[in-house]
This record gives sequence, C-alpha cells and structure tokens, in this order.
Amino acid sequence: MNSELFFNPQDVILEPLEEHDVESVRVSRLKPVGFRQPSDLLDKITHGVKGLTVSRSFAHTYWRLPPRNIRVLLLRRGKNNDVLQLDLVRAPLDNLPDYEALSYEWGDSPAVNPIILRDFTTLVTERYTNARSRLQFLLFRIVGTRTLIGKNLFDALRAIRKTDRHVKIWVDALCINQRDLSEKTEQISKYMSEIYNRALNVRIWLGGASERSDIAMDFVKELVQFEELKGIFHREESLQKWAALIELMRSRWFSRRWVIQELSLARSASVYCGTKAVHWDDFADAISVFMEKLPMVRSEFQSAEKIKIKAEGLNAVEAFGARALVKTTSPGNLLQKGNDGSIMERKKTMEELVSSLISFESQDARDTVYALLAIARNQERNRKALQPDYNKSLLEVYTEFVRLCIDTSASLDIICRHWAPVNTTLIIKQPKGENLRFDTTLPSWIQNLNASAFGTPDKIFRGRKNADSLVGLQRIYNASGKHTAETAEFAQRTQQRSSNPPLPEGVELTETYDGTLTVQGLVLGSITALSPRMIPGILPNEVIAMGGWDYSLQDKELTVDSIPDKLWRTLVANKDPEGQPPEGVYRRSCVFILQREDVNGDVRMTELMNDPECPEQVVSFLKRVQDVTWNRKVFIGGEYGELFGLVPKKAKEGDLICVLYGCSVPVVLRPVKEKPLLGQRVDPQSAENYLASYRTVGRRRASTTSKSVKVDTAASTTADRDDFFIPFSQPRESGPSTETSSPANPWTEQPWAAQADILSPILETEQLIPVDLPASSTNGYQSNGGQPNGSQRDPNTNSPPTSAVDYSDLGSASQPSQPEPNAPTYYELIGECYVNGKMDGEVCDIEAYTKTLQRFVLV
Repeated sequence: MNSELFFNPQDVILEPLEEHDVESVRVSRLKPVGFRQPSDLLDKITHGVKGLTVSRSFAHTYWRLPPRNIRVLLLRRGKNNDVLQLDLVRAPLDNLPDYEALSYEWGDSPAVNPIILRDFTTLVTERYTNARSRLQFLLFRIVGTRTLIGKNLFDALRAIRKTDRHVKIWVDALCINQRDLSEKTEQISKYMSEIYNRALNVRIWLGGASERSDIAMDFVKELVQFEELKGIFHREESLQKWAALIELMRSRWFSRRWVIQELSLARSASVYCGTKAVHWDDFADAISVFMEKLPMVRSEFQSAEKIKIKAEGLNAVEAFGARALVKTTSPGNLLQKGNDGSIMERKKTMEELVSSLISFESQDARDTVYALLAIARNQERNRKALQPDYNKSLLEVYTEFVRLCIDTSASLDIICRHWAPVNTTLIIKQPKGENLRFDTTLPSWIQNLNASAFGTPDKIFRGRKNADSLVGLQRIYNASGKHTAETAEFAQRTQQRSSNPPLPEGVELTETYDGTLTVQGLVLGSITALSPRMIPGILPNEVIAMGGWDYSLQDKELTVDSIPDKLWRTLVANKDPEGQPPEGVYRRSCVFILQREDVNGDVRMTELMNDPECPEQVVSFLKRVQDVTWNRKVFIGGEYGELFGLVPKKAKEGDLICVLYGCSVPVVLRPVKEKPLLGQRVDPQSAENYLASYRTVGRRRASTTSKSVKVDTAASTTADRDDFFIPFSQPRESGPSTETSSPANPWTEQPWAAQADILSPILETEQLIPVDLPASSTNGYQSNGGQPNGSQRDPNTNSPPTSAVDYSDLGSASQPSQPEPNAPTYYELIGECYVNGKMDGEVCDIEAYTKTLQRFVLV
C-alpha cells in the first residue's frame, strides 16, 4: 500500500520551521588592508463497498471552527508538475505551530486551477456514531477534495512548494470559509492581526517571472550595496535596470489594501517574483534609494536615446503604491514594535490611514475601511464603532466610519477628503443559489477617488488628474475658527426598504442609515462668475484677468507690488508645499511668469518649467501653482464680488460658498429640492437568478431521502444530520460541548489506529465499484473584482441617479420625495474650496456672515 495513503499532517505540523529561504543582503565589514495522485487510489479505497458511489470533484465544505482557532495549510512536498496537495489542520491561537503566511493579489481570473484539499480539522470520532457516515468521512479525507482556485494563488503555491519538505503556511482564501459571512467576520475582526503578527515570515508573491522582473529583482540587491552605488546613476546600461524596477513597482500586489496590514504586522517578510526572491528590508531600501535619486534618474531618461519613458509616468512614481507602502510601513511609522516583533503602540488614527492610503484598493469595497482596523490607534473605540461585519451594506459601513472620524476629531474634514472607491457594487456569495449583486449610491459627503490628485489606483500610472486636496492630514487652515462639528447628526431610516423582487429573510444586507448628514454653518454668498477649467500646464488669461491683473501684453518693467495680492496668493492657496505661509519669493515669481505671457495672454507653465534658463525659484513656484490649480476653476462671488478663490471643476454659478462648523476649509453646496435615492439596491436580475436557483435547491432537497448514499454536491443535497455532506447553508457544527471534547493539544491527536480498523476490511476485498465523475464544480475564492460600478449621481444635475433598475416597488423610505410647498431643502456637497482671506476663522467674527447660521441636510 502506498505510504502516503494515511499521511498524517499532525506528525509534521509541530516540527520547527526551518530557516527562511531569503535573508537580507549582508553589509560587508571594512577589512584591514512526489506523491501518487488520489485518482489512482480511489478505486482501491472503495473496493468492495456495496452501493457506495463517490464523487471526486466537488466544492470543499468546511467544518466550523471552535472559538480562537484558525486553520493552517500543510503544502505537501512535490515536484514541479505534481498536483498541488494541501491539508487543512486546526490550530488553536493559544498553541500555534511555527508557520508562514502568504500575501498575494487575488486577481480577477476565474477559479479554474485544481488542487487537492484535505480537511484534518476534526476527528471522525467527534462527529459520527453511524458506521457508514464515518466511512464516508474517512474516504473523502483520504482522497481529498478537488478544489478550484485562481491562477495567481495557484502559481504562488507552486513556487512555494518544496521538493524535499512540507511547507506550513496560512492562506486567507483557503484557511477562511469565504462563503460563511459569520466566520469571515470573526476571523478578520478578531484573529487576522494575530495571524500575521505571529507568523515567522510573510511571503509576498508579486507574480510570475519575466525577463524584466528578473532584472529588477537582481537590481534590488545592487542598490542596497552602497559601496557599489558610485556611478550607477549615470551609466547608460543602468537605465534598463531602472525601467525594469519601475515596471516591478507597478505590480498589482502594491495596490492591494490588505497588504498594508499584512506587511505592517509581519515580524519578517520576503518578496518573491517567479523564481527570484529578496528580503523585504532590501526591497524597501532599494525603493527609498530610487526615490531619493529620482530627479537624477529622470534627467538620465530625458537625455537617453534608446530608452524613453514619458515624463508624466516618472512623475507619477511618487504616487505608486510601492512607494506609499515603503514609506508607510517604515519602522516606527505605523507601529511601534518590541524586539520580538510584538506590537507595543499603534500611531495613526483610522481617518489618517484611510485618507492617506488611497493608492490601495480592495475587491470588496467595505475593506476600504476594514483592512486598516487592525493597525489603527484607539483600538477599543474602533472596535465599538467599526466592528467588521460583512452582513452590513456599503452605506452602513462608510457611515459608521465617517461618524467615527467626526466623533473622534470633532472635525468635518473627512467629508472633504477623497477616499471612497468608485466601484460601489458588492457581489455577495450565497451559500445556496446564485450570488447577489448590491448596487449602492453614496451621498455626496462621501467623496470618491475620482476627484483625488491621481484618481483611482488603476489610473495612477497615467499621472496627475486633479489638484491636491486643501484638507491635509495635519490641519493647515481653520475656516470655522473655534467651532466644532459636535452638532453633526446622521439620520436613520424610519422603515426598512423592500427589495424587488422580495428576497428571503436575512439575505439582504443591514442598512439602518438613510444617507443624510445634518450640519451647521454659515453662508458667505453665491458664485456669480466662473473661469473655464484650468487646463493642466496653462494659466489662462481669463483667470489672470479675474484676479485683477491689468498689465497683460503690455511691454513694461514692473515691480512686485504691481500684482494684486489675491491673485498670487490664490494661485498657491496661500501655502507652500509643506503647508506653511508662502515666502515673498512667490510674489516675485508670479510677476516673472506674467511678464512672459504668450500672444493670447496665457502663461504656458510647462514650457517655462522645462526651460533650462528658468530660475529655480520660479520653477518651484510653478510646480506649486500646478498642484493647486489643476482642473479647478477660479470664481468670483458674494453680493459685491468680494469673494475670490478656487472651486471644483463641477461648480456652477448659483452654488453657495459656505463655512461648515468643524470644517477647516470652506465648501461649495448646491441646494436640491428632491432627496436623491441613496443606499443599496439589489440588482433585479441577480435577485431573479438567485430566487430561481433557491427554488431549485429547495426542490432537490425535498426529493433527497435519508437512504441516499450517492453524493451530488452540484445539487447541494444532503441526507440526514448524521451524514457527512452538509450544504453551504448549514456550516458544520462543532459538535456538542466543543470546549470539553477537544483535546488539550490537538496537534498530538492520533486517530489513525481507529480509522485503520474501519478501513482494513474494505482494502482487503477485491470487488470493484464504478465511480461517478460529475462535472467539476467551481468553488472560486474570488470576490467582487471586475464588477461594474453602482449607479452614480450626475454631479451636474439635481436629478436622482440614473439606473436600469425599476424602483417603483421599493419602500417609500428610499424613494425621491415629491417637493411640497414647505419641503426642506437638501444640499449636495460639490467639494472644498479656497476663498482668499476667509481661510482662518475671519468669517466667524463678522456679523454679516454669522447671522446666516443655519442647518444643512447633506445628501
């Protein structure tokens, strides 16, 4: 009999982990002068069992874990072309074995790559008293489940597998039952941080190899050998290496939001790409060296003849996820750790983390918040306000996050930050039937990444898209003075909306908030005139004229006091790049560029910056102007035209300039009479598909008898409770008195003697039973990626969002209300704005403004 047939992972799991495959490049000291496939064993195992039919290919069904337990994978040794074989073993957090954790990008590819998965998380003696059920259980444990996974995970596991030893590793897609929302919530909220922090090493998988990736991985090791760096930045042959490194930095792994937590919590980490590997410390130092020398590298590329990289591509490097990740996770920045890697202190608030780490995305939009909880400050308060729960709607999660930010800081700045993903569609995997699609329309006070400086993560590589936000992580303006956001209120629904068509109870996501936020503030005036949108690289004549410049195209030598103060201050938002008041050189630089208008009176900023003769101070000023004005408009407003400044490109004449209590900058509000449709809506087509499959499953369940032995997981059938197969809708119970029935140390459980006794008569018989081979069932571990966006409101209209969905049958709480004679006015938040001379609390002391105090219901 094959020696691997009764392989017991319990014998291996407690073995100490060998040294890491990858260590950091050492700093030199200055010297004085193969397994058999389960399909081959199946006939032998079922030999002689009358009436027993076994399916080899079906979706793996998980056993429910006891509290404070996780699953760990044992990746069996094998050669390159062998089938991947993995064993799931239960691990109590209070007695963990040595293991590693995998950090990878799930990807959008379908789950079509097969592995053999065996489940050793429970004992047959704990589960069954019926002999046939025990036999079924043991057979499928030995044979394993043919489970399908995505290509990137499949490639990672093949690269990690060893030929001479087994690998103990934790992988989220396989160690967490992704279809059980309660287990997923518990594992992520309670144990995820502990899992990564207690792993001996985190393996980072960037993807398969290419010629350029191999060059980049080797180049990383060169960059951290400082004694070899001299001259490397000026050698023509080095440009190929720099280009390869830039390409590696664009790996999709660096855009994953979960990697921030995974890497921050890791005690040690190593980076794998194809067959190459480097230590994370080396990779991080190489990126830091690159960023330090970026101006020099950019200059080399501009002068190179054979290799060309667009200037905007090099400029966008600063916004790459790789650079942000290295900077964020540098020692002592996010977490303060002890010598043993344990977490001593968390340094950033949730608002700081979510607002700054915008170049990272997640397949489930709720993970925009949840993925950062474990590394945020104020853990106890965060847990009360933001306990991860995947039964909640997107609007519910985001409202809870905004509420936490306002309660913690007494500030409304979070409503001006661009942090929310554009894709607001959730694809919720259902235990039975088709997956459900929930489309969500978010209120205007939850600003999405489209309006951020570099746009959504997938668009970062194209370069800057918008101006920098006026709301910094550290408050640099104080428009509302001493007033705080303590009066802010979040309204809740008076009734739960109904879906169309109606769905079974408990299927829809929880949504208690109605999407409105009520705040207090002052009205400074309305917009009376607007410039065209400022095209990147050009300062148009219309903007200059609105700012009071009277010398266009006049051949005169001018002094610095000839320029209106409001013009040059507005062009830089009255701050330098560090958020400090600008020096006088900015005013002189502004006069310099205005004296170089073209024949149309426009200033071509890009041409001036690229001119080798342009003074350094002027170049610095122009960069600041571009960062502040990119895609914005200049406005004039107020009853007497006393308001002047910058507004978002979607602002219109008639919009209101307001100062909201607790907000550090003024905002643009647009009155709307109708309350738009906000929150989640179940896509009708996905609901119809779900109900159809739900009814089909019900009919199949009704037709299944307790005498049935044939296993048909494609139909999700089940026999009586003592049978082995239980559908996804019924997670396997831990059994009675789990706490007492489990041994003190599950790693030393040895159930094999009893199992061998049961199987011995079966293996000795010679009768062969035919085996049914149904089509493979796709048990993908993908979530929400690549799905169409939810409906979005048109910011240039007062109409509710357009959608193909018929809302005529939805609950009245979610329908746009018809305007009544005294109906309240709602306000759409257009965005932040700069108002010259009104940025530091001045309006709070002027009676003409304070008498306009009112409440605004933002939608």
